[in-house]
Amino acid sequence: MSRTSPYKNREFLYNVYWNNNLSIGEINEKYGISSRSIQDWFKLFNIPMRTISKGLSIRLAKNHNIQQYIEAYKNGLSLREISKIYPVDRNTLKNHLINNGIRIKTNGEQLTGRKIPRDIVEKIRLKTTGRRKENPISTKNELFRKRDNYKEWRKEVFERDNYICQHCGKEGNILNAHHIYEFSKHKDKRLIVSNGVTLCKKCHFNLHRGKINPIIQLRLI
Repeated sequence: MSRTSPYKNREFLYNVYWNNNLSIGEINEKYGISSRSIQDWFKLFNIPMRTISKGLSIRLAKNHNIQQYIEAYKNGLSLREISKIYPVDRNTLKNHLINNGIRIKTNGEQLTGRKIPRDIVEKIRLKTTGRRKENPISTKNELFRKRDNYKEWRKEVFERDNYICQHCGKEGNILNAHHIYEFSKHKDKRLIVSNGVTLCKKCHFNLHRGKINPIIQLRLI
């Protein structure tokens, strides 16, 4: 019986990626194949990659009820308000609304004639006031980043990416381990290696300021 690894089979890779809708990161995590190896086999077998917008739609559909975002926006909530209620950042939310044919309102339109349902207003109020009653979030995050298991997570992310920035390809710079799912909103994913990606200090800075696309590697699509 052949002991050939399953990922060396075109039918297997095509099926888990296109039919089962697994991302490269999820294939990496489920089958123990490095992302770099997966990409090499995709090229060898000439398996087409999803577009960024398609990958983003699949990613959101797996974790959230997308219709909730659309309904909330149609009910008059701003992108900022929706991101406070649901675990989604504003740039991702905006892209997803556009992909679903929703026109993004100008700032002036957002402020004109808004009628927000009372239950949604209360949900926002509880969400924001609840945070104020807790200890400062920034202090908690700083303490978490000093933990040994967090330092080990950073090391594993760097080693997996060969200490190379996954956006610009440079090595030897000051490196940061960036969380794909936001650190502050997804506590359960903080220490999952596949949720991290190596970026140099400059690329990490530009990413958080919207100067580069938030989806910066094939692992996400």
